[in-house]
Amino acid sequence: MLTRARRTEATLVRLPPAYQAALDYLSRRTRVRKSEYIREALHDLLERNEHLLVGEPGDAGPS
Repeated sequence: MLTRARRTEATLVRLPPAYQAALDYLSRRTRVRKSEYIREALHDLLERNEHLLVGEPGDAGPS
């Protein structure tokens, strides 16, 4: 099972304008940071596809 690391690293994510607008709106309405929504979505995606990962999360699959 994947666990959330305490240490984080910066990553640039380019979003379509509609996604950015929806994320901005949701963040303002809920007072939850956009980065938290992105981390949560990525965590869910990685958990759903955990069977495809090889070894540790940092060693995931072929490049």
